[in-house]
Amino acid sequence: MPGMQPTSTAQAHAIGSRIYGVRLLYRPQVQRVVARLCLLVCGLDFLFQVASGYIGLPQKNLTYDFEQFRRAALDVGAGRNPYQYFLDLHCSAWCLGGYIYTPLVAFVMSPLNGLSDHAAAGVWIAIGQLMVLATIVILYFGLRRDLSPTALALLLAAGLVFQPLFDNFNFVQIGAVLLAVMAGAAVLYLRGKPTTSLGAGALVALAAVIKVTPVTAIPALLPVGWLSPGNRARGGSAREVAAALAGLVVLSGVLVGAMLLLIPYTDQFFTQVLPRIGGGVGAFQNKSFAGLVNESLFLFGAPQPPAAALALVTLLLFIAPPVVLAARASSAVVGERAIRAAYFGALVAAMPIVSTITWRHHMLVSYLAVVLLAVALWPRRGFPASRNARWLLVLAYLLMYIDQPLLDALALGGGITNPTTFDIVRALVIEYANLWGMVALWLASLLVLLAAARPQGGSLAPDRA
Repeated sequence: MPGMQPTSTAQAHAIGSRIYGVRLLYRPQVQRVVARLCLLVCGLDFLFQVASGYIGLPQKNLTYDFEQFRRAALDVGAGRNPYQYFLDLHCSAWCLGGYIYTPLVAFVMSPLNGLSDHAAAGVWIAIGQLMVLATIVILYFGLRRDLSPTALALLLAAGLVFQPLFDNFNFVQIGAVLLAVMAGAAVLYLRGKPTTSLGAGALVALAAVIKVTPVTAIPALLPVGWLSPGNRARGGSAREVAAALAGLVVLSGVLVGAMLLLIPYTDQFFTQVLPRIGGGVGAFQNKSFAGLVNESLFLFGAPQPPAAALALVTLLLFIAPPVVLAARASSAVVGERAIRAAYFGALVAAMPIVSTITWRHHMLVSYLAVVLLAVALWPRRGFPASRNARWLLVLAYLLMYIDQPLLDALALGGGITNPTTFDIVRALVIEYANLWGMVALWLASLLVLLAAARPQGGSLAPDRA
């Protein structure tokens, strides 16, 4: 990888080194101590939040969302239709209440049917916490050669206090399971071998059967740089792609086939539930791009667009750019693992954006994109692929962190009786701060891919000062 002129870095270092206290942060040993202190504080906060959750669990209202999972698991266990409650609501799009995940999730939860509601919720929360631990182990052993111990400690600290994680525990949701599966897929994908690609494809298939939106990660199974004129296709590229697609097709076929054969009413998920939730919902709490469009048009009194057209435009807008840039990327400009990490991260970052329904707990998967992007932006060796993307990543995390009550207070205050156009725009900008954070994360990944897609040599080396 070509070197970068260190002019701006040297100037910043010279300025910082003159300021007492700041100059200490340039010392690696001080950075390690600070990172470990942050991890200790964030770890203690995580344990406090977990303990508080268990203490308050007996009094917890499980109506949203665990009751839907619970009812579906009981229905699957008894051979009833797990989607009947949702279908009886007669919604033309998504509406509050009812189970809308695949039958696989309800089937996996069915062993808890003999427990009381709160006992079952406690067991499921514990499973979620084990999945968080599994994610930490997977990412540590998968990325420790890419990231320094200091970077790993800071990323872990940021993950332990990431608010969508606690939203998952609050609503007794499945996001931690999905995060662990996608983390495994990402780590296997980064290795770039036929055997690991087989596993990556299979795990993407498993994630897509748990929740449909991981299908956005399927383009990552193609080799990077296949459109780059300076790249020669590696001999193993065809085998790698074939293995990834085989893992994807075989496991998805087995799981979907098993559901259709063994779990009654599975067909209704595909024929009735998916078409309805594909319409999304316009509400400030829905942080997807479709939610922003629907809510904006509603507030301005404009007609709603066809759901299929909006979904297609959204997919093209957020999936096509990383696919094109990754196809043109050259590992001679940016290292291949950095390209792969940014590419997979861009597609993961797009998942909650392109989904028609994205509540805050769905944003947990965005943390995986943060970690993957750090591989390219804070590499253990060499230079960052893009320094501008570093700032975008920090901004993205902060915007995704903000909780809904604070956004409501900042945007609406005591309420707006007769809103002007300015009031509506201001409310939309503030209320969708979480979405802007997800978009900033996606853009940061694109900056890395853009640097990798530049022609080699001259002034086009990545992030040259």
